[in-house]
Amino acid sequence: MIARDGSVEPLDAPVERVGDVYRLTASVCSRKGLVVEASNVVIEGGGFVLAGMKLQGSAGVQLVHVRNVTVRNLSIHDFYYGMRVEFSEGVSLEELNVSGCAEGVSVANSTRVGVVGSRFYGNVLGVSTLYSRSFEISNCAIEGGYWGVFASHSPGVRVIGCTISNSSWGVLLLSSHRSTIAWNSFEGTGFYPFESFELTVANNTVNGKPLVYLEGVEGVEVRDAGQIVVVSSNRVAVVGVNVSRTSVGIALIRTNNSLVESCSVAESRWGVLVHGAKSSRVANCIIARNEVGLYLYESSGGEFSGNLLLFNGVGLRLAGSSGNLVWRNCLVANRVEAEVAGGQGNLLDWGPNGGNYWSAHYAEDANRDGVLDQPYPVGAGNVDRYPLASCPLALELPEPAPSCRLRLEVNESEVPKVEAGATVVVKVSASGALPLKAVCFAIGNISTGWFRWDRSENGWDALSKTLAVKLPTPGTHVVKAEVRDAAGRPATCETIIHVEEAAAPKPPPPAGWRPDVVSIVLVCAALLALSRVLKHRKRVAELVRGLSENLRETLLNSA
Repeated sequence: MIARDGSVEPLDAPVERVGDVYRLTASVCSRKGLVVEASNVVIEGGGFVLAGMKLQGSAGVQLVHVRNVTVRNLSIHDFYYGMRVEFSEGVSLEELNVSGCAEGVSVANSTRVGVVGSRFYGNVLGVSTLYSRSFEISNCAIEGGYWGVFASHSPGVRVIGCTISNSSWGVLLLSSHRSTIAWNSFEGTGFYPFESFELTVANNTVNGKPLVYLEGVEGVEVRDAGQIVVVSSNRVAVVGVNVSRTSVGIALIRTNNSLVESCSVAESRWGVLVHGAKSSRVANCIIARNEVGLYLYESSGGEFSGNLLLFNGVGLRLAGSSGNLVWRNCLVANRVEAEVAGGQGNLLDWGPNGGNYWSAHYAEDANRDGVLDQPYPVGAGNVDRYPLASCPLALELPEPAPSCRLRLEVNESEVPKVEAGATVVVKVSASGALPLKAVCFAIGNISTGWFRWDRSENGWDALSKTLAVKLPTPGTHVVKAEVRDAAGRPATCETIIHVEEAAAPKPPPPAGWRPDVVSIVLVCAALLALSRVLKHRKRVAELVRGLSENLRETLLNSA
């Protein structure tokens, strides 16, 4: 510790003092780190390492109630806070390497704190400032973590010339007005201002493309960007833009009558965010592989149609939003198709044939009119009355379409024919770009209803993908299967099975019949008969031999 009077404790700490400059002379492993209570001093790390023990609340360097302190050229890892600055003023943190911490730098209730030329990697949160003023971070590299830079209730934040990569939120401003975000490079992340206004955002790139930030504009059209954030504006059109791997692909924040059309947003935290907006329109977009695809937050009067929401964590999220029209969209293979948290009265169809396709909805289309026979409830007060049986955006769906093949088995062996009354196992295998949703079968004139592909029910075994069927009628029967993928695209496959007349049954044995006893009796009778034959043959041979001897004697006597 460097005490308020400038003394060093303990006396044998590896710190060398020259005036107001304190130099580390060795690396240190510590439970509590270095506590600095003195003002108007410089801590020179000399490239040495402060290593912690991952203890809750520990800090590599802690500055509390100090003024005009500089800490530089130091590596810090495995503390809860790499650097912790509270209730201080005029602090400069320079050339730091901070890793393995919950928070790399935490600044709270302080003024004029700067972080310069430092690197942060493998931390949960890179740099944060809370309830502070005139905080600046410049020429730093921040890699990974949930937040890169997080500022809360800190007006006048400046993030200048930094490289921020692979964080869920690159720079997140929460109620931090009049801040400046300039000359930064975002890779695999981006920028999001939540309730932060009067910002200067200029000359930033996201994945090599411009970060377009518009605030207080009207009638502007955007056609190319790495990320788009529109705030407090009217009649802004975002058309044909491809955005990926950022925090929020396209954000309309407190806008009126704005449009997002024919865009592609992928692999981002939130795909398209409509926040506090009125009369927005999002149409004909592909929004795929985001944590949340289309997010309506406290927005009303919007129209959202013709969009493909594919492979998102949540396809559609409605939070505190009412009076929106959501129709003719395809929600396909999202982990959760839709979430509703507050807000009612959203219209999720526009009459017959004007509903949405929901891959999570299992229902029949008995009359084959393209509309499922049961409505789809999305949440309290939000119901799609006319859910579609298949996705109308066929050209936008990933290929290949589904295909299938049938195999008929008895005792796990493939068979071309069986006897009437035998049970045949119909095994179906299928593939395609999208997960399979449902399957149905027809065997001769026997038809099944639809089974969920991944749920066993009524004879369908979802694990082995088999259905056991008894074939009572002789003849040649066609066995068919139809599978549907998560977008409702069908595929059919068929084979034939020959059913032969069953063999005539054998007459029943007499009463008391015991096959084991009869078999023993028959064997014994056969052995007895054989013995008699052998004895008879021996008697004949003896007679012949005797006859021959008598004849020989007669001939000798006559001579």
